[in-house]
Amino acid sequence: MESLKMAGPREHFLISNHLFTARRTLAWTWLASGLLLAGIAQGADFYAAPNGTTDGDGSIERPWNLGKALKGSEVVQPGDTIWLRGGVYRAYNRPSKYFSSLQGAENQPITVRGFPGERAIIDGNLSQLTGGWVNYWGFEIMNSLKRRVTPEGGPFPKAFWAPDGRGQTTDLTVSGFDLRAPQVKLINMIIRDSIGGGIGINAAAVNPEIYGTLSFHNGWQGGDRGHGHGLYGQSISPSVPQVRDSLFFSNYALGIQTSGTGPVVDNFQFEGNVVFFNSAISRQHQANIVVGSASGQARNISLVRNFFFETEPSGTDVNLGYIGGIQNGLVQENYFATKVFFSPNNQNVQVNNNITVDANAPGQQPNLVVVRPNQYEAGRAHIIVYNWEGLPEVTVDPSNALAAGTAYEIRNAQDILGPPITQGVYAGGTVTLPMTGLPVAKTFQKNATASTAPRFNVFVLLPQSNTGVSTNTPPMLSGITDKTTLQNKPKAGIRFRVRDAELLPDFLNISVSSSNTELVPHENIKFTGNGLSRTMKIIPAKDQVGTTIINLSLSDGLLSTNTTFKLTVNPAVAATP
Repeated sequence: MESLKMAGPREHFLISNHLFTARRTLAWTWLASGLLLAGIAQGADFYAAPNGTTDGDGSIERPWNLGKALKGSEVVQPGDTIWLRGGVYRAYNRPSKYFSSLQGAENQPITVRGFPGERAIIDGNLSQLTGGWVNYWGFEIMNSLKRRVTPEGGPFPKAFWAPDGRGQTTDLTVSGFDLRAPQVKLINMIIRDSIGGGIGINAAAVNPEIYGTLSFHNGWQGGDRGHGHGLYGQSISPSVPQVRDSLFFSNYALGIQTSGTGPVVDNFQFEGNVVFFNSAISRQHQANIVVGSASGQARNISLVRNFFFETEPSGTDVNLGYIGGIQNGLVQENYFATKVFFSPNNQNVQVNNNITVDANAPGQQPNLVVVRPNQYEAGRAHIIVYNWEGLPEVTVDPSNALAAGTAYEIRNAQDILGPPITQGVYAGGTVTLPMTGLPVAKTFQKNATASTAPRFNVFVLLPQSNTGVSTNTPPMLSGITDKTTLQNKPKAGIRFRVRDAELLPDFLNISVSSSNTELVPHENIKFTGNGLSRTMKIIPAKDQVGTTIINLSLSDGLLSTNTTFKLTVNPAVAATP
């Protein structure tokens, strides 16, 4: 049973047996009565690290490498936890495929979890083909292969076969997490920039759960269209896949597709997800979600309290039934800021109390702010904002997720690895979030999709613990001596070096600013190079002289380092007559 937290006495109206309060900003905040925060089973603790070895014993002093940890051998038992220390996991210094055969048990899953306060990243992909009853929790999967475009069409291009470091090649068009074993959960993960797609659920993956996970920038640009979804899934009864409170956005093809040929789309349960702007980085808009088979019917589908946003014109952006249709379904209390298509072959699909809005012409629609607490981590939540009124900032009450006195930060989901939007210690009441000037993370194509703000955005509320051990160190940036040049003459060849203990150099973000933009506009500072060595070129504005302070910043997404130097532009020496 759910209860609604009221915002104060105003005009009341009823939507689907929930009493809402009409104010200038309409707020839905759901509280799950008796919410149970699932903890880790009390078993043994083991450790893996990027510098771990096969000869380690899994202790914090002698950690395993990731391949050894995921095999578990006879050491890791049901109820145990494998902690992933911070850093990048890759074999042979290149993107790598990892395979898990971990085997937990009912009510005693094995948990593979990012170590508190550290950022663990798998560069490549992770597949669970055998075993089962495993929780994967709180770490990142991505693929560092920079190429994302090929003239080849179709789903299986040869362009993304790459050397595996052992004299062979391997196909990298695989999902970031390829799930083919039963009773596996992905909890509060980040799966991004994977070539084959974000999450793949095979029909053999009985009763999977995807929860609190961000899946974005996955896929590639083919000669025909974008390929690769945030999630692609199939299921055969009695399996019941659950996809809840996750974010699917800016993937090359669809956000979610559960489809196939024949009756392979059974019992999917979607609740609390936010799906938006998928296909935005490819050449052709497709859809944000498709549920249904090309032949045969999808069965027993539930789509409840999900949130969609799309500005690209499409009559089938939310496609429920596809060709074969849905037999027995519930579509209830969703917020569709897009177009919805119901297959004419649907049978016994109940459609109740949904709200549909044209994202390009919302009219007098009131603002909507939703806070959805995280089931697995106290103090964590997704904050969903539909800002139809175009306000520069909105106020949010996170008290249904965050206890007073808790240190917190709030991040922009579209720039989740960037700096927090706001942070502090929660004193109760409301917090204010900006709806303008919100950045969007770049893809490996070096482009960023347009921001959905100010009309729409999603924020991630994260509690900050003072007890967690953090070994994430700031990136290192070499100093640069003061420079001089002449009027109308660029200053080229300014060399500097970058480095980070946890991330590869190409994953670091460089930003720069000039204190005197009349002399040197920000955009007149250019960078070249990759890896550890970089080069800067500064182009003074035409006919300008003077001095400016150049501030160079290097960020790993969590911490940053700065260096400054002075550039003096002297008058050009007149030619001797």
